[in-house]
Amino acid sequence: MKLSDFYYYDKEKIIEVIQKQNPKTILIQLPEGLKHFFPSLLKEIREIIPERINVVLDGSPTWGSCLIDLDITSEFDLVLHFGHIEYPYWRTPPNVVLVDLKSKNAVTEKTIKRLVQYLKSRSFSKVGVYGTAQHDVKPIANYLSNNGMEVLNNLGLSTVLGCWYSDLERIKGEIDAVIMVSGGFFHSLGAGLLLNGQTPVINLDPYTDSFRDVTSDILRLIKVRYFKIYEAAGKQNWVIIAGKAGQYRPHIITNLKRLLIDKGKNYYEVRTAYLSSESISNIDNGDAEVFVITSCPRLPIDNFNDYFKPVLTPGEARMALTSPAGRYIFPW
Repeated sequence: MKLSDFYYYDKEKIIEVIQKQNPKTILIQLPEGLKHFFPSLLKEIREIIPERINVVLDGSPTWGSCLIDLDITSEFDLVLHFGHIEYPYWRTPPNVVLVDLKSKNAVTEKTIKRLVQYLKSRSFSKVGVYGTAQHDVKPIANYLSNNGMEVLNNLGLSTVLGCWYSDLERIKGEIDAVIMVSGGFFHSLGAGLLLNGQTPVINLDPYTDSFRDVTSDILRLIKVRYFKIYEAAGKQNWVIIAGKAGQYRPHIITNLKRLLIDKGKNYYEVRTAYLSSESISNIDNGDAEVFVITSCPRLPIDNFNDYFKPVLTPGEARMALTSPAGRYIFPW
């Protein structure tokens, strides 16, 4: 199987940037789950990349354009980063070029008709339609608009990231539901957390050609997060875990330290590019009671939700230190 069997990518863009930059070395960055396509991708792009250019796969985790390994990328003339849009809060290095991957899977008209019927059965008429970088939501939004739905978000800004949901914050008080066009639960969950579970979220999955209202799943998780926030509120010893590159957020760290000091808490700081269950266990001593991850706010929720000590996002840490029973804050 080839990457091009499942995704479109812009070969013309690759040709143009190679002609412009004339690199001797190229690093290919592919998202997790797609790295195994590298041999077939290399074979395809060899048709447009001269043999004289050394092409290497980056085997490090590639979760998004927020986390570019600057040490590795600095060793190559050109980096082709596939499948992610530019991170809104950080600029990638000038030698890194983002290449879109557009899925060849599409939701059928039959499924969208069923979705419209479902929305009408719930008396939903105003919606926001968002999706990941791999999916074009405009045809879906247009179909909904032509069948009685009012789409309120800016479709020019409809692509979302795990911690960034475009103009959803602006329209959240005006919509009846959010339609998230994506594979799996990840991005729908993020939207639901941003909405505090107060607005229904429907996941429309092009890979399975199906949709599902995931609001109840989001509400269950929010209850778990509140439990962890309450648990952390009474703890004295905190650990702040900071990231690197686009996941290093000094203003959030500074504000969090100030808040901890004001509340009379103890803390120490850890800096790391990647965080796993093993690495957090390695820095967990007997005194540590609460961990706050300031790099990626999805790590506490997706990777450490079951950790035996509270692992919080920055927004959850603020709640624990100020108002544990207040409105749920995601992400910051």
